[in-house]
Amino acid sequence: MANRTVVQPRGYQPRVALAHAWFSVLGFLEGSGLLDQKVPVAAASAAIREVDAACGPNVPENRNEAKQLARLLHDSIPQIYTTPAFAGVGTIFASLMNENAKKIADVDEIPECNHNALVGWSGDPRRRDFTVLVLSDRGARAEISRRIEYMRASYASWGVPWHERAFAPTDSFAKHVVEQARALQILDYASYYTAVLRGVDPAEINAVVGLKAFLRTAAVASLADGTVVDSFRATPILP
Repeated sequence: MANRTVVQPRGYQPRVALAHAWFSVLGFLEGSGLLDQKVPVAAASAAIREVDAACGPNVPENRNEAKQLARLLHDSIPQIYTTPAFAGVGTIFASLMNENAKKIADVDEIPECNHNALVGWSGDPRRRDFTVLVLSDRGARAEISRRIEYMRASYASWGVPWHERAFAPTDSFAKHVVEQARALQILDYASYYTAVLRGVDPAEINAVVGLKAFLRTAAVASLADGTVVDSFRATPILP
């Protein structure tokens, strides 16, 4: 529809180039007229620089929110809960923990997680293997805040560690973008520091490399003999 592309820089793993992809989309929406507001690039950049100053490697743990968060999460399974405003942020943080820290991480949204998932949590003794992180903003609706209050008390009674991070209100497009940028920068640092605590290489993605090698081998085999090959069976595709 756009009849044009926004060229992305080469040489980055996708998660490292998130800002390029994200702001390319926002910039296109603004430039096309589909978005009738200005993308707050300067304010978002300022928020990121504030995080860099507060959470960078040279800032000690007792004053570094990202290092403290890594300490909470590195030895348990992160259960990330988000309000609707931070659903995308939570999804990205789970993937950062997967790839950078080589950890399983789960993400769910409030209020959806208050249905079947809550019942599962209420009865599974393995819940103590998890640590909860709630991502929200101080402008969340009262109904959402009440749900968080109920969850906080319930998880405490189950012995599940609980941590909340409430960002500034996101009651406008500009504030939403800025607080998402701030959150993502803190969480990216936290995923890196988690990797450091676990003694793993954040850049290593051997599991994905192995999968791609397998799929390439399967694709070559399917071209050679007219079958689709997967790890379980070979299904003929030619008569």
